[in-house]
Amino acid sequence: MIANTCKRLSFIMMLLGSSYAFTASAVTRFVNIAQTDDLGDGLSWGTASKQLQTALANSAVGDAIWVAEGVYYPDEGTGQTDDDRASTFTLKDGVSIYGGFQGHESALAERDSDPLSHVSILSGDVAQDDMNMDGNLIAETTDAIQGGNAYRVVSGIGPIVTATLDDLTITAGHSNESGGGLYNYFFSSPTVTNCSFLGNFATAHGGASLNFFNSRPTFTACRFSGNFAGSRGGAVFSSFSSVTTFTDCQFTGNTASSSGGALCCVNSSSVTIVGCTVSNNAAPLAGGGAIEQSGHAVLASTFEENGGGGMIMQSSLGSVSSSSFVKNIGDGLRNEGHSFSVISDSTFSKNSGIGLYQEQGSIVRSEIHDNGGDGLVIEGDGYTLTGFNISGNQGRGCVVTGNAVNVSNSNFSGNAVDGAVFNGDSIEIMSCSFSGNGTSGASAPGQSVITRDSSFTDNIGAGAWLAGEVRNCLFAGNRSGLSLSGSGSISNCLIMGSNQGSGVTIWSGGTITNCTIFGNVSGRDGGGMTLQGGASVINCAIVGNRAPNTGGGIRSNNTGNSITNCIVW
Repeated sequence: MIANTCKRLSFIMMLLGSSYAFTASAVTRFVNIAQTDDLGDGLSWGTASKQLQTALANSAVGDAIWVAEGVYYPDEGTGQTDDDRASTFTLKDGVSIYGGFQGHESALAERDSDPLSHVSILSGDVAQDDMNMDGNLIAETTDAIQGGNAYRVVSGIGPIVTATLDDLTITAGHSNESGGGLYNYFFSSPTVTNCSFLGNFATAHGGASLNFFNSRPTFTACRFSGNFAGSRGGAVFSSFSSVTTFTDCQFTGNTASSSGGALCCVNSSSVTIVGCTVSNNAAPLAGGGAIEQSGHAVLASTFEENGGGGMIMQSSLGSVSSSSFVKNIGDGLRNEGHSFSVISDSTFSKNSGIGLYQEQGSIVRSEIHDNGGDGLVIEGDGYTLTGFNISGNQGRGCVVTGNAVNVSNSNFSGNAVDGAVFNGDSIEIMSCSFSGNGTSGASAPGQSVITRDSSFTDNIGAGAWLAGEVRNCLFAGNRSGLSLSGSGSISNCLIMGSNQGSGVTIWSGGTITNCTIFGNVSGRDGGGMTLQGGASVINCAIVGNRAPNTGGGIRSNNTGNSITNCIVW
């Protein structure tokens, strides 16, 4: 038994790697529903087959089938039974099916470039009783489906390596399981180009397409719209080590009852999304645009106005680059469940929840602004954040709970709560600006914190709540300037223009050296500085500060404070 199984698997792999060197003479077969009968030999437009099923039955490896405009049903043609829901257009390896012909062309390039002209429709409406208010015989949504349609409009049962679908509309499939439009199973890897998947239904997964058990289809310039799945993957569902690639595709108005409104990939399956638009899809539980649980590569794509969030990665490894997650209902992008994602040059904007949630990986040069919740949430160690603009978020601009985080050359402005909150240890903040935020510009109270060459200006609350070392920084126009916890140090800073609290508050024995503290006005005590005990002030100018009660320049609340070589007036 084991030996026979190994032989079968070896044969399959041989087929997958083979190139059809012994193919008989390939021919082009013609199909035109306008023919009066299905008796032609199919070798010219004049003698075209009437039904696509007939041309498929007669085709061999290397053949191309040209399909004229019109509607073709899988229960019609050679070997088919009328109204049979199990009927399907079964792909053949090495056979290409091209649509979009008017019925006279002699070359593929002669087809009209307008995808809406001369539409070749493969329809699952075998009873021909679907609603058709606009007269185009296409189910734009699954609401148009009436009665018993074909379970699967097109099926690829592998191994299939070189089958092609080009310029076809696949519509009105109604699966009682998964894959209503295109069903790829067992090493089925067709090339699908310029096709539309409209109004297909699946009771379980993948309304438009199911890719299962090591299938590797590629979709280029395809449109997925109005498809529905009763569980996951409103448009596409991939599982069991399948690899699906989408280039320049559109996903609009697809729905899943559970997760992955447009796309869902699980069980060691991966997805590549390049130059695609994923918009106005919905899933109530998670991933209105997409949910991915294995591997991902997203490049130059847009996830917009999806219900249930833009995209969710769970236990997935991959990258997101030059992409946008905007106006989604929910979070823009979530990387959770031990996902590792490298994110660069992307935008997370105007989502109703968190802009970007990240557990593991890296993020560089991204825009995170105007989200309804926190802008960026990181729950992981070892992050380097460089070249960010995090602004206008209704929660906190940035929240990091991990350790060993380096932040540089970034802007945190106009966030409703804190500009940035770093709750871990070993934090370095360098060459950043924090302005116009709510509760504080930044908060980093942990151990081994270094803040340098940064500015904290015009924050509605405190400029910053920091620990550790602060040097070469500007604090200006905040409600209160800088609060330093622990035995930290402040050096070579300008602290000015605080309008309701102290310019500097030092807790628990910190040191401030070579600083200018100027023009701060406290609402109560300690206009320039408030020292809570054991603090050292060395070589500082404390000038022009005011407080209505005590300590216009300095208020010392406890013993053990020392002031050396300073100007106070």
